[in-house]
Amino acid sequence: MQPRPNLIASEEVEHGLDPWTLRAVLAALRQASQEGVQVLLTSQSPVVLDEMDPEEVLHMRRDKGEAVYECMADFEKVSRKDGGMKPGAMWLTDYMGEGRGRREEGGGRR
Repeated sequence: MQPRPNLIASEEVEHGLDPWTLRAVLAALRQASQEGVQVLLTSQSPVVLDEMDPEEVLHMRRDKGEAVYECMADFEKVSRKDGGMKPGAMWLTDYMGEGRGRREEGGGRR
């Protein structure tokens, strides 16, 4: 019997997976996390973000050369039962970026 891992890490977890398989992989990773395994994923996929609870997502950005980490649950408009934005929509509109909401104003990511 192999020992249980303490950490599972994946960069761009969605790469090469269809949406159904991706959901199954994310569900398995969430189960592993609930059983005490540390899970670390990177993604730029709005589909992945929408599958996650806001409390599970850390957004990393640069501010004057420094790394800034923010929990998705701390953003004002994050989806809650009150009908806020879904995390994937927040990512696509650059709400979490340097110019929060720049895309909505006709700008874009730099």
